[in-house]
Amino acid sequence: MAEFQKLYPNITIEYEGITDYAGDMTTRLTSQEWGDVCMIPTTIPLTELGDYFYPMCDLTAIQEDYNFAANRAFDGKVYGITSTGNAQGVIYNKRVFEAAGVTSIPKTPTEFLDALQKVRDYDPSIDPLYTNYAAGWTMSAWDAYIGGGAILDRDEPSRVLHRCSTFLLTPETDYEERGFVPNVCFPCATLQDAATGRIALYYGCADSYVGLAFTTADEVVDYIKAHDQTSDADRELGLR
Repeated sequence: MAEFQKLYPNITIEYEGITDYAGDMTTRLTSQEWGDVCMIPTTIPLTELGDYFYPMCDLTAIQEDYNFAANRAFDGKVYGITSTGNAQGVIYNKRVFEAAGVTSIPKTPTEFLDALQKVRDYDPSIDPLYTNYAAGWTMSAWDAYIGGGAILDRDEPSRVLHRCSTFLLTPETDYEERGFVPNVCFPCATLQDAATGRIALYYGCADSYVGLAFTTADEVVDYIKAHDQTSDADRELGLR
């Protein structure tokens, strides 16, 4: 702040600390009483950044110089510079991977497990994976939080009639992939029009936004049945 005042001595700066920043600033932004400069709340969808803020520059002008430059950008325009960032990666033994026949870095959970198996087959004395097993999040980083589906017996709901082998909803857009918790689609509630079968699904996006998706009951049922992976144990009556 002192350096800024040297450049602009005629500007008076008033700083305000806020406890519930996201909640209070979201309310202030809607009332237009929020000051001149602020940290952009994660509650503001990327598509609405232009409704509240002026763009700073084009994304192409800074993305080579700033990490996470696209975090608060939309349609090629940057509306804020990221103050902190969270990145995930893999540390692996290149020599062992190459000797075991793993030629590229795994990019999916299936590729990851296949690589570990190749390492184990190459040399059983090598532990293919070391992690802090007390912390479950270290493994969850390989998967997005997605929405699946199953069809239960109406009279005996402990019996699974059909279980979908793939996702019904998965992170794909900017606001689903980037936010407080990246790569999250969390189904919350549905509204159904009984006459048409149309379904409106409300879901959380990256723990920062609320999304709304549309489908029909017939589409969901047909998709689950077409990708059914139910086992004999699923169809048994009992507690799960």
